[in-house]
Amino acid sequence: MAVVIAIIAVAALAFTLTRTDGGTNTTTASASPSSSKATPTEDYRLRGTLTSKARVCVASGLVSQQMPKFETPLNYTRPTLDADIAKARQDLSRLAARISPNAVEPVRSTLQDWITAFADILDSYSRREPAADVKLKGDLVDNLAGQLNGLCEG
Repeated sequence: MAVVIAIIAVAALAFTLTRTDGGTNTTTASASPSSSKATPTEDYRLRGTLTSKARVCVASGLVSQQMPKFETPLNYTRPTLDADIAKARQDLSRLAARISPNAVEPVRSTLQDWITAFADILDSYSRREPAADVKLKGDLVDNLAGQLNGLCEG
C-alpha cells in the first residue's frame, strides 16, 4: 500500500509542479468541484470496472504521471502542443474507460470532476484562450488533483 501512495503522491506532485502561477512559482487553488458546470462527454464518463479505492488511485496516479505536462502560462507556440493535447485527451478517455461509475466514494466523484475539469482546460488550450481566461480552470484542476491525492493517501 505504501508503494501505491508513493506513486500517487509523485504523480500529483509532478502535475502540481508543472502548473505553477506565473513567475511566483506558487500554486493557486480553491475552486470547489461543484463550481464546475461542464458535463463530461461520453469519452470522459467513467465506464470501466475498477471499483476499489486502491485500484482507482493506482490507475489514476499512473495515467496522470504519463500524461503530457502543461506549464502555466501555457506557451501556445510550443511545437508539440496539439499532439500533447490529443495525447492528454486519449489518456483521460483511457482512464475513464477503466474506472467504474460505481467506484467507491468520494474518490469516484472527485476523479470524475478532475477528468471533466482537465478535459475542459484542454478545450481551452485548443482554442488558444488567453492565460487569464484559463487560470481559474487550471486552479480547479490543481485543486481536484490535490483532493484526489489526499483521498488516496487517507
